Amino acid sequence: MGIMLLALVALTGTAMAASDYTITKLEVNGEAPMGSLHVTPGEKISIHVNVKGLSATERDVRVQAWLGGYEYSLIQADTGMFKVAKNVTYQKYLTLELPNDLNTSDNGYTLHVKIYGANDVVEKTYSLFIEEPRHNLQIQDVVLVPGTTLNAGEVMYAKVRVENMGYKLEEDIAVEVSIPKLGASAKTYIDELNSRNMDENSISSSTLYVRLPEDAATGDYEVNVKLTYDRGHTTVQETRMVHVNAVVTEESASSNSLVSFEAVKSELTVGKEQVFHVLVANMDNATGVYAVEVVGAGAWADVSVDPAMVSVSKNSTGEFLVKVTPKEEGSHQLTLRVKQGDAVVQEKNMTVDVVKESKLNGISPVWLVAGIVLVVIVIFVIVSQLQGEKVSKDDVEAGQYYHSA
Repeated sequence: MGIMLLALVALTGTAMAASDYTITKLEVNGEAPMGSLHVTPGEKISIHVNVKGLSATERDVRVQAWLGGYEYSLIQADTGMFKVAKNVTYQKYLTLELPNDLNTSDNGYTLHVKIYGANDVVEKTYSLFIEEPRHNLQIQDVVLVPGTTLNAGEVMYAKVRVENMGYKLEEDIAVEVSIPKLGASAKTYIDELNSRNMDENSISSSTLYVRLPEDAATGDYEVNVKLTYDRGHTTVQETRMVHVNAVVTEESASSNSLVSFEAVKSELTVGKEQVFHVLVANMDNATGVYAVEVVGAGAWADVSVDPAMVSVSKNSTGEFLVKVTPKEEGSHQLTLRVKQGDAVVQEKNMTVDVVKESKLNGISPVWLVAGIVLVVIVIFVIVSQLQGEKVSKDDVEAGQYYHSA
C-alpha cells in the first residue's frame, strides 16, 4: 500500500508539473473573482489575465475568454498568439461585449478564461450575475411612408416599434417624430409596455402624421425619433434621413428669365463624367447674376459647376456646365437649381440610375457591334466586285462578247 501511495503521489506530481504555464491573476472590470460580479446586457467587460511560464518555452499560445448560453452565437474574445518563457509573467487584456438581447431570466452565467497552445490547456472560471437595467427602452424600427423621398407639402406617415429591455413595466411612453429644420413634428403615446422577460414586451405606436411645409427647400433632412418615459426622466433618440423635393411656387417662377436644361440623361455610368448644360436667358431690362446649385448628389457623386456664377446682360444668354461623376451604383436623386441672388428661378428634380461601365478591351459594346457590321458590309462589296470582274474576263476570252463599231 505504501509503494502504491508513493507511485500515486509521483504520478500526480508529474501531471501537475506537466503544464507549461498557469494563470496567476484574473480580474473582470478590475475585480478579482469573489462571489459573482454584476454586469448588464450590452455592456463591454474588461478582462485582465496574468500568464506565468512554468517550464520550457511554449510557443503559439493564446488566451481566450468566452461565455455560453446565448442562442445566436458564442460570445468570445481571443488575444493574438504569443510565446511563454519559464518564470516570466505576461499580462493580457481582453474585451468581451455582452449582447443586448442576452437572456436574463436566469441571471447566473459562467465566464471561462483559458490559456491554450498546441498541447496544453489551463482554464479558470469567473461567476457573473447578468441583470437587465431598471429602465431600458429601445427603438426597434421606424417605418416611413411613402418612403425616404417626399415632396414639399406632403404628409409623411411614421410608425415606431418600441421594445422594453428593462425589468420595469413602463407607462405613458411619449413617441415623437420630427424634422427640426422644417419645424414639422407629431406626437403620440403608448399606454404601457411589459418588462423584458415577459410576453409582448414590444409594440408599435399608432401612426403619426407629419406634414411637410409647402415652401420646404430641396435637400436632405434629419428625421428625429424620440422616446420619453420614466416620468420624463429618460429619453432615447435615433435619427433617419429623408430627401425632400421642393415645389416651384409662383413667386420663384416669376423671374423674367428662361432656363433650359440640356443633355439630361436618366442613366449614368460609375466613374464616367456626365456634363449637364444649363442655359439661362435674361429677359429683364437689367443685367442678372445667376448661379447653379446642385442638391442631393454629394453622397454618391463628385460634382462641379463651371463657372460658379454667370453675369448675363439683358436679352442675352449664359451657360453653365454641371459635371457629375458617379461613385456608386444605384438609383439616386439629383436636383439642379438655378438661382438669381436668393430667389430660385427654376429647378429640375431627377431620378438617375447609375450603372457599372461595361466595355470589352476598352471598346463600348455598341461601337463594337457597329464596327463588325461595317467590316462585313465592306467584305461583301469587295467580294461582289471581284466576282463580277472574273465573270466578265472569262466571257470575253470565250468569245461570247463582241465589240462592234
